[in-house]
Amino acid sequence: VCPNGKIIACFTQEGHLWVTSSDFSKNLSDFATESQVPPNQLTWCGTDSVMLHWDRLLMMVGPYGDWLKYNYDEPISLIQELDGVRVLSSSRMELIQRVPDPVVDVFKIGSCTPAALLFDAHDLFQRNDAKADESIRSTASRLSDAVDTCLEAAAQEWDSTIQKQLLRSASYGKSFLEFYHTENFVNMAKTLRVLNMLRRPDIGMPVTYRQYTFLTPDVIVNRLIQKHLHFQAVQICDLLGLPKERVVVHWACEKVKATQDLPADEVGSGHPCMHSPDVCPLCRLRTRAASISL
Repeated sequence: VCPNGKIIACFTQEGHLWVTSSDFSKNLSDFATESQVPPNQLTWCGTDSVMLHWDRLLMMVGPYGDWLKYNYDEPISLIQELDGVRVLSSSRMELIQRVPDPVVDVFKIGSCTPAALLFDAHDLFQRNDAKADESIRSTASRLSDAVDTCLEAAAQEWDSTIQKQLLRSASYGKSFLEFYHTENFVNMAKTLRVLNMLRRPDIGMPVTYRQYTFLTPDVIVNRLIQKHLHFQAVQICDLLGLPKERVVVHWACEKVKATQDLPADEVGSGHPCMHSPDVCPLCRLRTRAASISL
């Protein structure tokens, strides 16, 4: 079933991928896979393509009969996501998704959208080319939209170098605007810092921007708490202005649980303020956690 619940994909006995509306009233696609062996997995990639997995072969079928084939040298498993498909193997994780529209607007070859012209204008400006002024003037009437598109494209990118290029382009464009809500730029910069933190190998939560906005930062913080990544959760709370008491209380509760079987003289030996809870707010929370645990 498609993530939006409106379309269903089926694999028939004849080896056809049949796509129909959820009420079976409209036939949308009928693709011959040339294989009567049912796939191990059949999942949606976003809302407009279907992934079929046979052993170490992966096939993506688009809405107009176009298809792509991926070969793997090890067993894989598919996980359907909100905006794509995760491909898991014993050695790596990949995310396959449709290229987001803001990224297409900026980087498509020959694109003449305001965002693409703004990106080119900033590149010319960095090279001290006088054509930068001409390029920025050509987008004057839609410069605000161009800045927003560059910000959205930065949110969709995974490469931090490209993210910085797009943020610099947006910053360059907004400097020519008399009225622009700078909160959009600041909030996006904070969001990118959070996303890049979550994608680090030591944290292991590689979410896309759409997944992040769907889950909300509160859910992200709760997941970090459950993974016992309290320091990173506090960092995100500080960055986004979220309350962090729940993080510290959970940390304190876990500390109390971990020290219940230790001798009394060893409890808190690693914390210099443990014997003076009036001085350290964390110790007050730890004392409170001990009463809760008991």
